[in-house]
Amino acid sequence: MNEVLIFAREPWIFVNEPRILINEVLIFAREPWILVNEPRILINEVLIFAREPWILVNEPRILINEVLILAREP
Repeated sequence: MNEVLIFAREPWIFVNEPRILINEVLIFAREPWILVNEPRILINEVLIFAREPWILVNEPRILINEVLILAREP
């Protein structure tokens, strides 16, 4: 269960493969990540974006002041 993301607000769950979250919008594939809406930035293989305090499972991930720093792979 790699790259498993559990988002707050609505319990969206994504596992591997390109995934799309519409409304509270997050769209990204493995490489490269493509996002829409909300502040976000992609630096190398690290995805950084802000909004609600996202809740994730699997390492590594860091939540700082509503800013999520998520490594590409756990």
